[in-house]
Amino acid sequence: MTIEEDRKRLSQLAYEAQILQGQGENVQEQLNALAHFSAQLQVAIESLKALKDRKGEAKGFVSIGTGVFAPATISGGAVLVDVGANVFVERSCEEAISTLERRLKETMEAQERMVQGALKLDKRLRELDLEAREIAGRMRAQTKE
Repeated sequence: MTIEEDRKRLSQLAYEAQILQGQGENVQEQLNALAHFSAQLQVAIESLKALKDRKGEAKGFVSIGTGVFAPATISGGAVLVDVGANVFVERSCEEAISTLERRLKETMEAQERMVQGALKLDKRLRELDLEAREIAGRMRAQTKE
């Protein structure tokens, strides 16, 4: 390859690396969001299990928004579950636990797919780096001649 071809290839490699780094940052943000959502699901599942084990009334606090809570008595063992599109349905604690456990499983599977995608991005970035180093070394050798 000529020096001009090497420069052109280095430019292509730099552009591809920049795109991949942006994708990697995006994947990391999504992984962080999924991890946060998983933690929330786990807390909700544990809370529902505790509520189910109480059998009868349970006293606690209910969020009324923006970090404000009101005292409440929870009875009957039924809860409202968001089923999507901001639609809530009444479910027993068992049904709600089952629904949340299914969501948690789906979230964990999505996290695993994203981790695998991130590993592929990282592998490709390492390949680009290796190729760029080889070209740079070749260019240095050509300029010394």
